[in-house]
Amino acid sequence: MFVGLVAAQANDMDAMKYFNMGLASSATSKKIKYFTEALKLDPALVDVYEKRGLLYYFQEKYDKVIQDFQKYVELAPAQSDGYRMLGMAFLKSGIYQPAIHNFTRTIDMEPEIACAYANRAEAFRLLGKYEEAIRDSTRAIEIWADPRTMSDAYRTRSKTYLEIGKRTEAFEDNIKVISLDPRYRGTRTWGETVPLGPISVMGLFILNAAVFLFLFELRPDLLQINRSRRINILSSKLLAPQATETITRKRLYPLLARISQKRLTTITAGAGFGKTTLMAQTGGYLNPNILWYRLDKSDRDFLIFLSYLTAGLKQYLPGFGAVTFRWLAKKQNRDQNREAALTIFVNELENGAKKDLIIVLDDYHAVQDSREIKSSMEFLLAHLPPSVHLVLVSRLDIDLPLSRLRAAREVVDIKEEDLAFTLDEINRLYSQMFNIFLNRETLEILHQKTEGWVSGLILFYHALRGKKPAEIENLLSKLQGSDKLIFSYLEENVYDSLTDEKKEFLIKTSIFPRLQPEFCDQFLKISNSKEILKDLEDNHLFTSSLDEEGDWYACHQLFRDFLQKKLKIELDCQTVLELYKHAAGLLEISGLNEKDFQHYLNAQAFSDACRLLGKNGSEPGEYIKLLPEPGNIMISETPSENQNATLKSQAPALKIYFFGKFRIFQEDLEIADKRWKSKKAQM
Repeated sequence: MFVGLVAAQANDMDAMKYFNMGLASSATSKKIKYFTEALKLDPALVDVYEKRGLLYYFQEKYDKVIQDFQKYVELAPAQSDGYRMLGMAFLKSGIYQPAIHNFTRTIDMEPEIACAYANRAEAFRLLGKYEEAIRDSTRAIEIWADPRTMSDAYRTRSKTYLEIGKRTEAFEDNIKVISLDPRYRGTRTWGETVPLGPISVMGLFILNAAVFLFLFELRPDLLQINRSRRINILSSKLLAPQATETITRKRLYPLLARISQKRLTTITAGAGFGKTTLMAQTGGYLNPNILWYRLDKSDRDFLIFLSYLTAGLKQYLPGFGAVTFRWLAKKQNRDQNREAALTIFVNELENGAKKDLIIVLDDYHAVQDSREIKSSMEFLLAHLPPSVHLVLVSRLDIDLPLSRLRAAREVVDIKEEDLAFTLDEINRLYSQMFNIFLNRETLEILHQKTEGWVSGLILFYHALRGKKPAEIENLLSKLQGSDKLIFSYLEENVYDSLTDEKKEFLIKTSIFPRLQPEFCDQFLKISNSKEILKDLEDNHLFTSSLDEEGDWYACHQLFRDFLQKKLKIELDCQTVLELYKHAAGLLEISGLNEKDFQHYLNAQAFSDACRLLGKNGSEPGEYIKLLPEPGNIMISETPSENQNATLKSQAPALKIYFFGKFRIFQEDLEIADKRWKSKKAQM
C-alpha cells in the first residue's frame, strides 16, 4: 500500500510538472502536448481539461473541445464556464439543440451572464425559432455587458428581424452593430482601437449597407451550394397545373375535404386516371395555400429535394428558408446527416406555417426508390406541424411505413376506383365539355369498355369529333385498345416503362381473357407469374385481381386489346400460331375449360379442334357456348380457299362449327344448337 501511495504521489508531481511546462510554453502545439501528458498521469486535473479545451477551441477543433469540456463539467459540475464552452463548441459545430441545452444550464447557474443569452439567441435563430431568438438577444442587450457581447446580441437580433421580413428593425439594429463592434468601428493597431472619427449620416448609411452584405451574405434566388455546384430552381416545377376544360366532381368532395384535416393523403392510380387534375381542382374547392412540387428523377438527390421544398414554401411564408439555405450552403453541414437539415427545415416551418398549408408532391413514383427521399419523408411525416398536410400523387403504391398514421386515422387514400368516371360523370364530360350527347345505352357501352378511364374517354372523343350520331354508335362498337390514339397513349405512357420481362409476360398472356398465376408459370415456363401480376396490380398498370386470394387476374379490356396488337407486331406469325397451340394443349390437359377449342382454331390446328369436338362424346352444343366473340379468332369467319383445302382433309365437324358460328350471330344459341345436331344426324 505504501509503495502504491508513493507511486501515486510521484505521478501527481509529474503531472503538475507537465502542466506547468504547458503554461510556460509559448507554442500552442507544445502546450497541448504537455497538457496531454499531464492528463495521462492524472486524469482528474480539471484545470488542464479547461486549458486544453480552450486551445482546441481557438484551433477550431470543436469535437475535441466538446470532449474536454464534457470531462470538465463531470469533474466540476458547479462551474458555469464548462457549460458555456460546451454550448459554444456545439454552436460552432452546427449542433444547435445541445448548444441551447448547455447555454440554458449556464443561465440557470448565472442568470445575468449576457454572453450566454446572446449565444443561445443565435442557436435559436439558426433553428428558425425566431421568437426565442429575439427574446434572448433582447435580454442580452438589457443586461448591458461588454461591447463585443452587445454587438453579437444586436447582430443576432438584426439577422432575425431580416429573416422574418422586419427590415426597418433589422437596419436599426445593424447601426448599433457598427457603433459597438471594433471590426466595423475602426481598425486595430498594436492592440488599441483607433477611431475613424465623426461619420456623416450618409456615410453611416453607405457603411451600413456594405456591412449588411457582409453580415447576411445576400444571395440571388440562385441557391449556391458550393463553388463547384449550383442548384437552379426551375419555377415551372413549382407551378400548380390549371384545371381547365374539366367537370366538377362533387362526388369526390367529401374525400377532398379530408385533405386539410389529415396528415397525409395518397392519390394512387395508373396513367391517365386524372390524379393531377383532381388535385388541381382541390385548390378551387378548399382554397388553402397549396405548394405544388412536380418531381422527376433529379429530385432523388436530397439537396435538390430540400432546396425545391424550401424555395416553394418561400412563396407562402415570408422570410422562410433563410436558415435552411444557410445550413445547406455550408459544406461541413452537408457532410453531416440529413436529419439535422430536416430539423432546421421543420423548425422554420413551425414558426412560419400558422395557417393550413398543403404540400403536393406530384409524380412521387419518380423518387420513391431513393433511400434519401424515403428517410426524409419518414422524418417529415413524423415531425411536420399540425397545420401542414402532405399529398403524395403517384402511379405506384406508396412505399412508406404508414401503419401508425393509419391507426391514428391520419391517412386519406384516394384510389383508382375513386377516380374512375361514373356513368353520370361520363355523360357530363361529353355533354358539358365536348358538346356530344349520348343516349343511355351508348354511355353504358362506353363505360363498360373504358371502365371509367378518363384518358380513354378523352382519346375516344378525339376520334368522334365531326361525326354524326349513327357514326358515333358504329365507332363505339369497334372501340379497342388497338385504335391509333389509344394505342399510342398506352405505348408511350404504360408499355414503354415496363421491363422486358413484364413486356414479354403481358403480350404472350394477352391471348387469355383472365390469368391464373400457376397456369401462366406452366405456359411461359417461369416461376414468378404471381409476383409479376401482383407487381402490375400494385403499380396500377391496368391489371387487377378478380378475387381476394389473388388466384385470378385480368387486364383492362382496352389494355388487353393493345397487348394483342403488340403481340402480332412483335412476334412473327408462326411463333404466334405455336403460342396458341401451346395454350390450347395446356388448357385441355388442365381442364380449366378456358376456350381451349378457340385456341386450337387460332393456332390453325384443325385436327386437334376436330378431336376436341368429339372427345368423350361431348355434345357440340357445349362448344357453341364457348365460341369466341367476333374478331377474336385469327382465321376468317368464312374459310379461305387455302383453309378450305385444309378443311377437306379434316372431319366434317369443323364445317359444322363454322356453320354453327355463322348462325350464332344471326339467331339465338338454341336455334344454332338445333341446326348443329340436325347436321350431325345427317353425317
